[in-house]
This record gives sequence, structure tokens and C-alpha cells, in this order.
Amino acid sequence: MTCDYKKEFDKLVNCKSLGFYNCAEKITIFLKNKADDSVTNYFTIFVFDERFAPDYKKSFLTKKLISISDSISVGIICDVISIEDAATYYETLCDNLENNTVDIGQGTLNKGPCEFVPKVFVPANSTKTPLINKVLKNNNINGSYIIEFFDVEKQPSTLINQAQLKKLNDTIYEIIPIDLFTISDRIGNFIFQFPSINLKHHYKADKEGNLNYSICVDKRLSCNINYQLMCESIFDDNIIGYGVEKILSAENNIKIWIGDTGNIINTSIIDVNSGIFLTYQSTSFIQNFHFSFSIGMRFGRQREIYDAQNNIIAALDIVSNEKLDGPQNSPDKYMSIIERRQYKKRTNDLLNNLEFKQYGKVNRDNQAIEDIIKIMNKASSGKVYLWDPYLCAEDILKTWYYTKIFGLCLHAITSSEIAKLKKVSLLEWREEQKEIFEKRSNNYGIRLEFRCQHDNFGYGFHDRFIMIINEKEKPKVWSIGTSINSLGNSHHIIQEVQHPQMIVDAFEELWGELSDETCLIWRKD
Repeated sequence: MTCDYKKEFDKLVNCKSLGFYNCAEKITIFLKNKADDSVTNYFTIFVFDERFAPDYKKSFLTKKLISISDSISVGIICDVISIEDAATYYETLCDNLENNTVDIGQGTLNKGPCEFVPKVFVPANSTKTPLINKVLKNNNINGSYIIEFFDVEKQPSTLINQAQLKKLNDTIYEIIPIDLFTISDRIGNFIFQFPSINLKHHYKADKEGNLNYSICVDKRLSCNINYQLMCESIFDDNIIGYGVEKILSAENNIKIWIGDTGNIINTSIIDVNSGIFLTYQSTSFIQNFHFSFSIGMRFGRQREIYDAQNNIIAALDIVSNEKLDGPQNSPDKYMSIIERRQYKKRTNDLLNNLEFKQYGKVNRDNQAIEDIIKIMNKASSGKVYLWDPYLCAEDILKTWYYTKIFGLCLHAITSSEIAKLKKVSLLEWREEQKEIFEKRSNNYGIRLEFRCQHDNFGYGFHDRFIMIINEKEKPKVWSIGTSINSLGNSHHIIQEVQHPQMIVDAFEELWGELSDETCLIWRKD
């Protein structure tokens, strides 16, 4: 173990400005292999705390192991340990970075090779929410420092498939608020969390552009307080307001003029003696608002809807809609001009990156097809998924066959609805598709598998998506708004999806259900 590693731990655990820690809560999520009884670390976190009388005991948060697959079960242990034991386990992890096993008080635990990540300050949830707070404990006051042992191979993820991985993460989240589905890069990691608990503060803005801070420090620190409060107002990536004040006592009321408080306000408090952050937050204050509310109509009448025989088929209670607006401040003219430029630039960025684009205002089917080809080419060395209930060979020929990357793989799913639309049997339509693929191209450099959902194989679907899967990168998914065969002919929107993994999982689940030979339209390896 190197000296630097130990200094990282010692500096944080002994910083009284953060907390008078006297224990740590260790939570270990582990996978057990039923075949050989081996145990693998799925995620472990040590959370330091000050408790009046620490109860050093171990408890299972899962009363019994929960089965995830035929071979894998999950369990969760919560263990309150002393600072000395936490330091010992920290040193053990430092000494076993490259090893595939470690013992941190619960017997032999399988793990992947780890990289040591030096201390990082993670702000508390505020206007901005750091994603890693999904796996930290109660990081909603001042923030926390973390030291991380980062599993670089993510071996636990190889023990189960994607559907089982989602089931596992959902199971964990139901028991304890650790969301390893949203932040799956932390699977297999060990984290030491040092929360900032000896400082209390809040602040508000007034009409004159001041920030009014109320700051209380644990009285046990009264003789050693040397803190610095800094705040800044950010607009258009520039600092347009700034203030700095010293904090030398346990209780403080501080006023700082910063100008326009409707922008992003960054506030930090630092222990000057140690150089440690005690809090860092990005917030903004509401300057105007409006909302709508509804009340029942005065006479209680209902809107009635009738069928052709004048029978009532529905009766709806009608409400009154009112809008309430709060006081509005007139923005500075220069800010309004800059905001219009920001909006225009963002719109242009969306269009250029094909994150959002409209079609059909005029007949521009060629442009829509060209954009689909551009999206497909983004896969580079990965693969593409295409999901369209009316997809046919002609659609693939005019899109996929115009990509230029040799051997790029396409998995495409259509449905039997297109055969019904053409009033032919699925068998006849499938033979027609094969003939098109075989006769309309020499298929040079093409890798393609085309499957069809029909009858009891898989399930019916409606939405259309194109997905880019590149290894070691977050998948990208676009909703294309209409089928490939009608691109650009009527109004539709191609828009990038904000939470792509769930759609990728759904596609892969359906793909697996269409493995029967009767679902295969054509394959070219």
C-alpha cells in the first residue's frame, strides 16, 4: 500500500469540519453462485457517521437470498463497524487492487481488478443532481467526499443476461435506495463515503439582488473555524456576479449582493485550513411563476355523449380552468437577446446532430432517408437495431444498403401486419422478401438479420425506433415517428430518446422471442 492512498483516507476521516465520525455503515450487495457457492461483490459502500452509541452489529437486509436466475442469487448485508475496522478494510482493498478476491470482514469475496480513484467531492442534490447520488446514502444536505475502488472489468454483469440484470437492479432498489440500473458503471465498485454533517446552512434571495445566508457550524469546532463562503451567478457560461466572505464563528448571517438571482447560483463553503469542501451547490430562484387549477362547475352538470340510437355512452364531469400568475420581473434586454441566441444555437445543434428534426412540412422524403442513413453510419464499429412494424426489404435496400462501413451488423424486426396489408400469406411474403434481397444487390459487405413478429411469437408493437449500439458507449436511440416506407411524406419527427437503455432492452427481449425459424425473413453474415 502506498503512502498516498493512506493520506487520502486519513485526511477525510480525521477532518472534524466534515464530521466527528465514530463508526461506518458498511452495505454489501453480493451475488452467490449456486453451483460452487462462490460469492461476488456487486456493490459495497462504507458510509461514515457519528452516532451516540454505535451498535456494532451485522444484519441481513434480505431475510433470505433472492433468486435472480437458475444459478445466481442476491443478498444484502448491512454492517455497522468501527473506524479502525473501516481503515483496515480500506488498506486491504488498497493492497488487493489487482487481485480477484478480497476479505473485508465477510469472508472471501470475488471481485474484478480495481483502479484507485482519489477523493472526489460530490455535491448534494439541488437544481442539478449528480448521477452518482443514485448510489450514495442521503447525500442531500451538504454533499460528500468519496474514495472509490473502481471495478474496471464489471465481472458481476457477465454472470447474468440483460433481462436478469434489470430484474436484479429492480430487486435491490425495492429493498434499499441504491439505483444500479441508472448508474450501472458503479457495479462491482467499493465506495467510501465521507458526508459533510457538521455544517448547516440555508439561503434565500431578496428583491434587491442579495443572497441572505444563515450558516451554523457545530459548536465543538468554535475554536478552529476558518471557513470561506464563495458564491457566483452564472449566465451564458460567464460569471456576472460574485461574492466572498469569511466565516470565523459558529453562527453567521451573511448578506452578499450578487445582482440577478434568477440565474444559476453556485455556492461553496471551504475549510481554509484543510482545503476541504464542506458544501457546494448549484441552485436557482423562481422569479415568476404561473399555474392552472380546476374547480367543479357551479351547477354540477355533465357532458353527455350519445351513440347512434341516442343512448348515453359516456358522461363527463366538466371543470373550470383558471390560471394564476405570480409577479413577473422584466428581464434585462441584453439577457433576452442572449437567450434568443442560445435557443437558436441549441436548435441548430439539435438539427445538425439529428437529435430533433421535423419532416413533412414539404415533401422531403429524400432528406429524411438521407438522415436515417447518417444515423445508421454513426454505429461505426458497433451494430444497429431497426424496429418498424411495416419494415420490408425495399426499405432496408434504400437505407441500410447505402451505409458505407463494411460488415456493420443490422438486426431488424418487422411484423406480419405488412403481409396482411398486402393480402398475402406470411409464407408468400417471406419468399418475396428473400427474392428481393438476393436479386436486388450483390450484398457486398452486408451483415443483416431480419426477423418478423407473427402469431404467438413475441408481441405486437407500434412505435418505430432506430438504435445505435457501440461497445463501451451508452446506446443511442431515435424515435423516427413513422415507418421507413413513408419517411418525409407526411409530418413526423425524428427525435433522440433521453433514456435509451430501456428501449434497447425491450428490442433485445423481443428479438430473443423471435428466434424460431418461422420468424426469420433473411440472414446475411
